[in-house]
Amino acid sequence: MNDSAEGIVEKANTYTGVVTSATHYTLKGEVLTRLLFWNQKSQDEFLNRSNYKPDCVYALKNVIVRLFEAGKSSPLAETRTNASGLFEFKKLLEEKKEYKLIAVLKIKDNNLEEHVTIEKIKDIGFPPIDGTKLIHLKQSNYCPPSASTNDRPVLDDKDEEITPSAKTSSSGEKTLEFTKNSALLFGSFMLNVPYINQLVNSIYIEEVKVRISGEKTCFPTSMAMMMDYYGKKPNTTQDMAEKVYNTWRDEGFPNQSKEKKKDGSSPYDYVFNPTSIARIWQVWVWVNRVVRKTVGLKTTDIWKDNGREGELPEPNNWCAYRAAGNLLRSSDSYLRRNIGRGYPTVAGTNAPGGSHVMIIRGLLLGQKDGKIRKIIFNDPYGNLEFNTRPVNKDPPTKKYWNEHCSTHYRTNDVPAGKNKPIPSSANGRAVYYDSNTWGHGPYDKKKKIWARPQQLRVGNYITLRFGFSRDDVRDKKLVHGSS
Repeated sequence: MNDSAEGIVEKANTYTGVVTSATHYTLKGEVLTRLLFWNQKSQDEFLNRSNYKPDCVYALKNVIVRLFEAGKSSPLAETRTNASGLFEFKKLLEEKKEYKLIAVLKIKDNNLEEHVTIEKIKDIGFPPIDGTKLIHLKQSNYCPPSASTNDRPVLDDKDEEITPSAKTSSSGEKTLEFTKNSALLFGSFMLNVPYINQLVNSIYIEEVKVRISGEKTCFPTSMAMMMDYYGKKPNTTQDMAEKVYNTWRDEGFPNQSKEKKKDGSSPYDYVFNPTSIARIWQVWVWVNRVVRKTVGLKTTDIWKDNGREGELPEPNNWCAYRAAGNLLRSSDSYLRRNIGRGYPTVAGTNAPGGSHVMIIRGLLLGQKDGKIRKIIFNDPYGNLEFNTRPVNKDPPTKKYWNEHCSTHYRTNDVPAGKNKPIPSSANGRAVYYDSNTWGHGPYDKKKKIWARPQQLRVGNYITLRFGFSRDDVRDKKLVHGSS
């Protein structure tokens, strides 16, 4: 891709062999996300067309932008945004005609697609020489249906007012600009979190000599994805579980269960209150302790090792925050601020119908209110079963599962022969969840219907934070359009 504006314009001008003249005008603009990188620790605002700040916005590169004449199904011209999120159709539009602009952010491997549409671009009425005036138009945001939404759009927001600038230069050249607070805004924001599937990643601690099935390794797998995102070890399911176990062992196995299980797994078990027992790599305070030690943060007591909820690290430094309780209960601010600064969150959820751990890697914001409409997870189990079944149909066949629910795998570096090698991929397919409801309740085989959608809950969670700059996130961590 040629990132220069000139290179993009040349492609646009030659798309359909359009012949331009002095009566044509130029349309140009920038493409941004609604989520922002706020430098002030207390802020978590979204881009609401009145708070554009150059050092806080995220430009999206490689977004497809198409220009249509009204009533035509084929584009007059097509281009992609450059590295700065800019696009331009130079002297292609005629003042007497009506046009439609469609921008498409599409990342096939991550199940992400969003369209921004601006229609009825007409009757501009350009100002005199050296003049500028605002044009009142409407922007719509739309995400097509997917297997997980049962033929309903993921997002369908309409009629946000947008006011591009119509300008006439001293030389008489006319331009319609969609920039700054009038930029094309996408609600999708996805971090480039590597994907690991738990099902092919069992745990084997040599000292205990008991293998734990990958069916039960969602927590260490999700934590491994977070560490791999930061380029830190332990970044595999096996290594994460082993690191937690070894840390616990080195500190004298406090609160180790005395129960003797037939499967021999008792040495893994941690008692965290008189009646609750969990395998050590499923105990949030110990996993948090291991993460803190890994990045050099202070540790004292497992119950006191924690940062502050609103704490942001200094450049090139770390901080971590662990909490319990429903992350979605009060407001969107925690996720909006943390995801916007490049920090994924490992979270316990009630999906799919019981206890599960996934990693939150992105958000989809509403058009006018900036509220979280969808939460984007990497699900270590694969695309969640409840989120891939069609409504009012029987549970999926193997064929349906393979076609709609398959995901990429990455094997761990476990002892040879313990895991069957499976092709690796940097990313699996992302899973979207409505911030208010998720999937469906239990399937009634007699009535052959699904129960009503359930309330999504996010309970325990850990966020590891590094002192990124805005450019670090934009250039290295944010998922942009596919080539």
